[in-house]
Amino acid sequence: MGKKASPLVYQIFQHRFPATFKGFFYFLPISLALTTLLLIFIYISTTASVTKSHAQATLYLRTLPSSSSSFNIDQTSNLPITPFEDTENDNDNLFADPSRLDRLSRANQWLLGNLFGLTNGNYTNNKEAYHDGDLFLQDYRQMNKSLKIYVYPHGKDDPFANVLLPPESDTTGNYASELMFKRALMKSHFVTKDPNEAHLFYMPFSISPMRTDPRIDVHGIPDFVKNYISNVSQKYPYWNRTGGADHFYVACHSIGKIAFDKAFVARLNVIQLVCSSTYFPSSYLPHKDASMPQVWPRQGDPPNLVTSQRKRLAFFAGAVNSPVRIALLKVWGNDTEIFAHFGRLQTPYSDQLLGSKFCIHVKGFEVNTARVADALYYGCIPIILANHYDLPFTDILNWKSFSVVVHHVDIPVMKKILQGISNEEYNMLQSNVLRVRKHFQWNVPAIDFDAFYMSMYELWKRRLGSHHWGLARTFQGELGVKFNIQETNFLMTQYSAKEALSHDIPNIGSSLEVKRNKRLWGDVRSLESLQPYANPRSSYPAPDENSNGFIYAKIFGGFEKIRSSICDLVTISRLLNATLVIPEIQQSTRSKGVSYKFKSFTYLYDEEEFIISLKNDVNIVKTLPEYLKAARKRSEFPIFKPQNSASPNFYVREVLPKLMKAKVVGLIITDGGCLQSILPPSMSEFQRLRCRVGFHALQFRPEIQILGLRIVERLRASGQPFLAYHPGLVRDTLAYHGCAELYQDVHTELIQYRRAQLIKQGIINDELSVDSHMRRENGSCPLMPEEVGLLLRAIGYPPQTIIYLAGSKTFGGQRLLIPLRSLFPNLVDRTTLCSKTELFDLVGPEAPLPADIFRPPLQKSEQQLMDEWKKAGPRPRPLPPPPDRPIYQHEKEGWYAWITETDKEPGPSPMDLRNQAHRLIWDALDYIVSVEADAFIPGFNNDGSGWPDFSGLAIGQRLYERASSRTYRPDRKTIAALFNITRDDMYHPKRNWTLSAKEHLNRSLSEDGLIRQSLLSKPKSFLSHPLPECSCRIPSVETTKQVKGKDGRILYGGEEECPKWMHSARGEGAIDDKTESAEDDDDAVEQLESDATDVTSSLTSLIDHDEEWDPND
Repeated sequence: MGKKASPLVYQIFQHRFPATFKGFFYFLPISLALTTLLLIFIYISTTASVTKSHAQATLYLRTLPSSSSSFNIDQTSNLPITPFEDTENDNDNLFADPSRLDRLSRANQWLLGNLFGLTNGNYTNNKEAYHDGDLFLQDYRQMNKSLKIYVYPHGKDDPFANVLLPPESDTTGNYASELMFKRALMKSHFVTKDPNEAHLFYMPFSISPMRTDPRIDVHGIPDFVKNYISNVSQKYPYWNRTGGADHFYVACHSIGKIAFDKAFVARLNVIQLVCSSTYFPSSYLPHKDASMPQVWPRQGDPPNLVTSQRKRLAFFAGAVNSPVRIALLKVWGNDTEIFAHFGRLQTPYSDQLLGSKFCIHVKGFEVNTARVADALYYGCIPIILANHYDLPFTDILNWKSFSVVVHHVDIPVMKKILQGISNEEYNMLQSNVLRVRKHFQWNVPAIDFDAFYMSMYELWKRRLGSHHWGLARTFQGELGVKFNIQETNFLMTQYSAKEALSHDIPNIGSSLEVKRNKRLWGDVRSLESLQPYANPRSSYPAPDENSNGFIYAKIFGGFEKIRSSICDLVTISRLLNATLVIPEIQQSTRSKGVSYKFKSFTYLYDEEEFIISLKNDVNIVKTLPEYLKAARKRSEFPIFKPQNSASPNFYVREVLPKLMKAKVVGLIITDGGCLQSILPPSMSEFQRLRCRVGFHALQFRPEIQILGLRIVERLRASGQPFLAYHPGLVRDTLAYHGCAELYQDVHTELIQYRRAQLIKQGIINDELSVDSHMRRENGSCPLMPEEVGLLLRAIGYPPQTIIYLAGSKTFGGQRLLIPLRSLFPNLVDRTTLCSKTELFDLVGPEAPLPADIFRPPLQKSEQQLMDEWKKAGPRPRPLPPPPDRPIYQHEKEGWYAWITETDKEPGPSPMDLRNQAHRLIWDALDYIVSVEADAFIPGFNNDGSGWPDFSGLAIGQRLYERASSRTYRPDRKTIAALFNITRDDMYHPKRNWTLSAKEHLNRSLSEDGLIRQSLLSKPKSFLSHPLPECSCRIPSVETTKQVKGKDGRILYGGEEECPKWMHSARGEGAIDDKTESAEDDDDAVEQLESDATDVTSSLTSLIDHDEEWDPND
């Protein structure tokens, strides 16, 4: 037989076939593939196993009291929770009979109906308390039957038994939920002693006992968790199988969110069952983590609600410890129908809950409090006033059916919202409150559908989901994570986007952790009394719906010009009573090659948040009405090109008449603003409006915010603070000030070429060639990176300090950063901390563009070269590369570029325009990091050019949000004089020089720096120094003296006294280094949100008082 086959084998190997055989040979695989697909389809259509689960669901549904439309989980508490019985005669022809679909649960009806086009898929009813009660009850029974959890064992002789073992007695207090959960779990049938059958592994450490244990304390929680994971991974094999993806821990105190600060990669995998569940920070991932209700345990049955007389519309009581509560008390503090009370009640807490129709849950330090569970317990409809709150059991319960969710910006119209709820809607809401409140109660022992069983169900769903999402594997694939749980230190290098990041950051993660030195990282005490306060002071009417017309604008320039210009536009619209059309950012229009997903404004900012946040200040629309668009295209409307120093009188006298006549005017803004920075004292409300725009309304789109905060988190993952540095080395600014001679070679030529253009355009009235060294001594030129590094060393920052380099582009490139990197090896930027995938996702899908291909110039004769060389002038130009070496791309882009070939700079290519748009996003990321940094130092601000600068905006927002944050404001003239003293021996200065430099920089942190900022920066950019208009001062022991300028303007100390409720808020939230601050019933972790006023990440802000007071007192 082998002989007969050998000719065929020979023909195959020699590729010798008849033509007909070749056709059959190529057709054979296609035929087999089609046949296989057909068999698979027949198998799916006929096999009983596919529809078996649906048939079981049908069998199960027959045990329900009635049809799914009248489903009530209250009726199921006595039903036996047993495994489903197999049924063989009820699953045939299920797909063939559409009439039988009504026997399935609504979720399965939707699934099957959409597959076969039988239903419309709309199965959610906002009046139902459950999204799909049938599906939930089916899965709940399966969970109760199958779920097994292995608890890592610990004995009573363990040194930390108080942290690892469940409490023996009943627990009370605000954070009892995590201990109640542990106690109920250890007594439940879910626990297994066989880890091989476990679906989940429970790490039984509790946060509440840890924070009160003097051996651990708040500061030691991350170390405890890191060591615990290390020990578990070495003793047991289960962690390393999944990297912790099937492990979970429970925390109700918000300090639990810092538990994995030294195990950052582990936190990305571990399931967190927490009370502090907010979408905003990247530490909580809703699809992976789960929200648990914060409940103050009550004794006995719920009260009889039939006899309760609810005469009050709404009720709130609590401490004023957040901007949201401040706004609530400011608007409704004296209202007769909404009882908003500050501090402790004189009457029983329960009486107020029983006597109110609605009970307000307001974000405090955290999004969660026990007020939601309190309201449900007493039959009061909760009002959720906490943005970004991942509400407990939200994938099961339809919160719209038993609560009212109000956005922060709707606080002024909250009464109107509540009064608009009809009696029928109110009865429906309260009826559902009574149905769902059992889910928000802890029982001993636990009973079906209470808070424990509902939390177990959430864990069950997360465990099922982990098979599909593969979060750990995805994150590892995108970021190149190197995770080895056997190591006791979780280093920054483990989540780096580069495989060799450990070479870039050699000192991070060393066993010698750098402790926070107060002299280097501490707050500026003299500025602690300054608080952000941009609210209107006097009567401030809402914008008139009948405005004088529309203002549309085109904004040219980079990140800082765009941000400043938008603030001016809103202010002008308010001044003229005009409706503002969302501005068009010219650098991010579609013509620049950006992704089709974005319009110009939405490329950078959140358009909806911008409109909503300013609805009480100015009318804003996305586009002009349709009937006006055609006229705009025909240029029928007047257009103005205002300067950045334009006065309010210009707009009132010149623009307003034409606006009222034409109903539309256009503005073209090129100078980074369109309104003078300093306004008369009578226009202080307009200055505060600028602050509300720049510091609150202009929120970056969510993708940028998330990645920016993720960068901050990665920088702090090692437990060290970090410093942000923005060089400010921009070609236009260097050319404006004549700083060309600070550079070498072709960079000098490029700066001079740009300076010649600015002179030709009339922007500069000066000579082309100036002495750059004299300009530097004048303070007109930037501090070079080497000088900044030497100054930081003089202050005392150690070499292992983490420095984040901000700025989308540094003129001069990496060569200028070599001295700084040699002084501080841990110099990083966004490309070091983010993967290419993360950065690519920000810009979105983009159409391909032709690459910038360098084409070498035509060869010239020796005589031509000699003639050109003689005409080149006294400054020697760089010679071209040797003929045996190719010309590289980087040489074309700036080193050996057009400057050696022609006297005219070529226009930007399509790729150049796209890269300019990308730089807006990179600047936005750097802006977030700069504002959040523990310390910030600029290389070039207050430059006097009249244009807003990146460092100035960052300094202004840091001053507004937290004036006491460590922000250096060096005087470049003084620094230049200091360096002239030791220019010959800069790396080994004398002690007197070091002390002088240190004293100057420390003085720049406080009053001296603010006075100088007010003199130099505020006249050009109000956002760079928003004092005193946008701040208030809490009275302190140290008296503040006013400092006025020659023109009578207040330079320092002119802030109003803060309202009394802010005094109390600061007293409640003040942090002492030796003691823990007192709070009411909220967690003391203040998350970064758009309305937050204190954006510190220091662990000292996470400490709260051990004694919790019962809100019933």
